[in-house]
Amino acid sequence: MSGRSTPAIPNLRVLVVDDDVLCLKIVTKMLHTCGYTVTSTTSSVTALEYLRTKKEEFDIVLSDVHMPDIDGFKLLEQIALDIDIPVLMMSANADQSVVLRGIIHGAVDYLLKPVRIHELKNIWQHVVRKNGTDSLQRSASMSMSPRSGRGSPEKDSGMNVTEANKKLRTIAAVNSAVLTDTNAATKGNKKPSTVQGIAELSHQQQQQQQHTKKRQR
Repeated sequence: MSGRSTPAIPNLRVLVVDDDVLCLKIVTKMLHTCGYTVTSTTSSVTALEYLRTKKEEFDIVLSDVHMPDIDGFKLLEQIALDIDIPVLMMSANADQSVVLRGIIHGAVDYLLKPVRIHELKNIWQHVVRKNGTDSLQRSASMSMSPRSGRGSPEKDSGMNVTEANKKLRTIAAVNSAVLTDTNAATKGNKKPSTVQGIAELSHQQQQQQQHTKKRQR
């Protein structure tokens, strides 16, 4: 595992969806600590309304799997069909079949509850992979603009403009390390906690089983 510390990107705009009010508050607080701008809701229906009417105000969605109004996977399908934005799923359910179902439905990652702050700190990587660094630069510019209606960066993320620009300049350098950091959990016999990690481990296990069968023959 690399000793490199990957910085969070300021002013990333996150929509969090969870019917568990306590969990929603905890995750929202951690995202604020990471320097992100957060909109939260306990309703999947409300989340879809936000995304359809204010799509340009969000960079990424973090949704719980088990929701009372619209199931998390159905929400994921609707977002994939109507709105082109990365979606992360979160749940206390670590069953591999559930995680793989998230992959099939298009989730970019699957976080196990209780979600840890270092996992939230790195969610900007999914936005970079999907849209490139320009999307984050536009996001930061919109958040800093007084016309955006979302407040100043000092109010929303606790950072001034100079600090925000400094962090934005680190994106290109850090982006080259993203794949290494993402795949680290699948090395050796470590149990991965992400969608990509579990999928890759499953593939590796299948290859090992096929190799063993050939040797036995």
